[in-house]
Amino acid sequence: MHPRAERGEVMRAPSLGVDGAIVWTCGTCFRPVADATGYVGIWPGNIQTPDLWADGWQVEHYEHTGSGDVLNLDLGGRVSEYQIEVERIRTPLQMLAWTAHLAEKRWVSDTNWAHLVRSVAGGVS
Repeated sequence: MHPRAERGEVMRAPSLGVDGAIVWTCGTCFRPVADATGYVGIWPGNIQTPDLWADGWQVEHYEHTGSGDVLNLDLGGRVSEYQIEVERIRTPLQMLAWTAHLAEKRWVSDTNWAHLVRSVAGGVS
C-alpha cells in the first residue's frame, strides 16, 4: 500500500468544471492544477489495487516533484512512462484522444486508467 493511503489520504478523482473542462487535483497539496503547472503521470506495471494511490496514474504540481519525477520518488523506483501536461488533457475530447493513444500500449491494461476515464465520463452529459 502506498504510504499516503496508509495515512488515510485519498487521491481525488478529477471532476468537470462549469465550463466542461476537467479539473485535475494535485495528489500532494490537493489544490487544482492549472495549465502549465502540472501533469497527469501514467506508468506501466501490474499495480491494480483498491488503493487509489497505486492506480497507475498520478496528478502532481511541478513544484512538488523536486527532481522532476515524483513517481520515481513515491513508488519505489517505478518511472513514469508518460507525463501528460494538464493543458493537453483538459477536456473530455482530449482525454478520449489520449485514451485511444494509450490503448495501443500493452501495459495500459495493467493500470486503472479505465477507472480514471470512467470518473471523468460520469460528469459528462
